[in-house]
Amino acid sequence: MPLIVAILFSLSLYASENPITPCPDKPNCLSSLEKGDQYFAPLVYNNKNLAELKTIIENVLKNDGAEIATKSNNALHAIYTSRVFRFKDDVWFYIDESNQTLHLKSASRTGHYDFNVNQKRLNRLKELLEPLLTSETAQ
Repeated sequence: MPLIVAILFSLSLYASENPITPCPDKPNCLSSLEKGDQYFAPLVYNNKNLAELKTIIENVLKNDGAEIATKSNNALHAIYTSRVFRFKDDVWFYIDESNQTLHLKSASRTGHYDFNVNQKRLNRLKELLEPLLTSETAQ
């Protein structure tokens, strides 16, 4: 019985550290933790501590029109709202300190197709974040 409790405790710790859940079987979700058509490459960072990374990510998201929903020690969840129909999309960031990797996920809450909105969003965030993540000092 103690082994089962230890395993469950370990699983719950992992789940709380990495909030990125698997994508549903729909084309309106991309993640760096997926394979195949739903895969989006994670970003790599260097010479940044956790506080610097979170500040960089938060500033980029706010300037890009996102609302920060939740923050934890090494993760961030933001919400984008479409202008016309007010659809909400979720974006998650998970900082994997051991591999100096920033995992991302962008998913539509409703519908099946997203007309590549999530792909375009992640490409835009990558373009904005990459120079800041690899620079020698935080900007």
